[in-house]
Amino acid sequence: MNNSKPLDLYLVSSTLHFFWAWLLAYKHQSDRDAYIWLIDQYTQKPMVFVPFLDQDTPFKSWKLFNGRELGGFAKLRQRKQRFKEAESWLRNNSIDRIFIGNDRSVFGQFIIKTAKEKAEYRDESVTACFLDDGVFTYLGRPASKAWLEKYLDALVKKMMFGFWYNSPDTVGASKWIDEVWVMYPHYVNDSLKAKKIQPLDLTKSDLANMRTLAQQIVLNHDALLMDKLGEFDLLVALPNHRIFNKSPGYEVRIKDFIQARIAQGESVAVKYHPAAGYKDLLSIETLGCTLMPSALSFEVILTMLDKADFIGDLSTTTLLAHYFGQHSYFLPIVQSEQANKMFTLCKRLGVNVKF
Repeated sequence: MNNSKPLDLYLVSSTLHFFWAWLLAYKHQSDRDAYIWLIDQYTQKPMVFVPFLDQDTPFKSWKLFNGRELGGFAKLRQRKQRFKEAESWLRNNSIDRIFIGNDRSVFGQFIIKTAKEKAEYRDESVTACFLDDGVFTYLGRPASKAWLEKYLDALVKKMMFGFWYNSPDTVGASKWIDEVWVMYPHYVNDSLKAKKIQPLDLTKSDLANMRTLAQQIVLNHDALLMDKLGEFDLLVALPNHRIFNKSPGYEVRIKDFIQARIAQGESVAVKYHPAAGYKDLLSIETLGCTLMPSALSFEVILTMLDKADFIGDLSTTTLLAHYFGQHSYFLPIVQSEQANKMFTLCKRLGVNVKF
């Protein structure tokens, strides 16, 4: 297929990756064509954005590759079928750039490898770009260096799919990646510094390009929340409740912080981690807060926060809120090596640290 514009292919496996893909595709749609593939997806748990991809989007087309829940030979058979589907499409399209948020993905690496091979045959080139994955981009991903994943898991994947598979030291560091597109170019993990580093170059004004989609998603979750989102003075994002017990003083600290803001006449919203379901595990609502649906992704919420301060823990949401200009606080819930690294990063970025 002959393309009038350079072609970008986005390989998306999480809501954060979708968020980056949408914003970048929209920003550059006048001079680039964008295609999006949702890879490594669970069949019964489609991403919240999927029902809206047949409406007005910045993408020329989209594909859904599900079946992540499969294992053993069923997974192997399905993966090989997926390889054939991808190879057929790549044979007929000249791709300029591939963006991926999880370069540990077997399918993602296969797509990049195959696209590079096809391009070389046509005397062209493909640039593989890693999309910022949040905390791991800056602090590194410890599990990637563990023996079980780095050697045993990698060997199994090489034996099953091919010795082209590469196990990176952290996300974004695999041999297939040429560039890393990140929020904070000067603070990336050491394992990424050998790559060409590109700023995402997005601003708060770019969020407006996703607002219509975000509004549709919010309406599906809680129609009454729509009118409130732009009025909150503080949004608190709570970590997974399974680690509350590891920090006995956390509940007191977070409630004191909230009550102090409410006493100043401010409007406060609280969002639990999705694992909490519909439960108010810390009885936060009794303080006079608004509880947001825990399943509502922070990326969706962010597009409609006009003035709210943000408080989060060792999570990507803290970095994301700060990047888009929200006045942000980092409240560590546990002491750990990663928490200490996050503390240092936040101080360097200008994120307020609360104890």
